[in-house]
Amino acid sequence: MPWSTSCCRKIPTARSGVFRYPPVRRRARLPRVLKIFLVDDSAPVRQRIEAMLAGIAGARIVGQAGEAEAAVRDILAGQPDVVVLDLKLGTASGFDVLRALREAGSRAEVYMLSNFATPAYRRRAEQLGARAFFDKSTEFEHLRAAIASRVAE
Repeated sequence: MPWSTSCCRKIPTARSGVFRYPPVRRRARLPRVLKIFLVDDSAPVRQRIEAMLAGIAGARIVGQAGEAEAAVRDILAGQPDVVVLDLKLGTASGFDVLRALREAGSRAEVYMLSNFATPAYRRRAEQLGARAFFDKSTEFEHLRAAIASRVAE
């Protein structure tokens, strides 16, 4: 049974004939998992975000931090695709974390959350490179929709 020449590699042999290998079979491509890191100084809020995002197929929480310094260190070490970042982190700010990530060359997409979602904070987040800024009290579910959309890309 002859092989189709359009899907086979031909290799010349010493006797001027052509030896044909069988068609190359390509492996099925595995779906990529979106790695997410959570940063919030409140453990119950991190748990709520984790529970909300757990239902998104193709997304996985790969780390969490409650303090700015630990967040920067762990994000740079783990290189997640997405960071969910609270604005207020005890004595530090989510803006400090975002600035440190950008200065270190992190390419993670950052989605910021805050109970203080004023236009000035939203503009500052955008200037520092955040993908989106959500109000925790009125736009919490928008975070899930944004990440689900990101997984589908």
